[in-house]
Amino acid sequence: MNIEKIKLDLVKLIKHKTGVSFVEIENYFDEIGFKYQGDISICRKNENLIFWSGWNTRATDLLYDLLNSELVTMRPTNELIYYIDGKVLTLPIYKTDRSYNQWLPVEFN
Repeated sequence: MNIEKIKLDLVKLIKHKTGVSFVEIENYFDEIGFKYQGDISICRKNENLIFWSGWNTRATDLLYDLLNSELVTMRPTNELIYYIDGKVLTLPIYKTDRSYNQWLPVEFN
């Protein structure tokens, strides 16, 4: 599977639709047969602040490449988007920095 093509297609999806959730990215991965499932939690600087989980190294590296290249951006969103999309994390929703894992729902633009 061509990772560069997947990256390009994801950028197109995100720029065309805006406000794309992790669930929508997973749906795209499922459509093209890209195996993303794993046991990695996606976070940035604070390891207790989880954006999403259940991905493998290949999928997380792909996402981090897109974010680091600034081809896409990630911003906090309402958790209702994830309820509507049909998947949520079973962590407390982020309110303030805590010493335990919290979920910060995000969308991609």
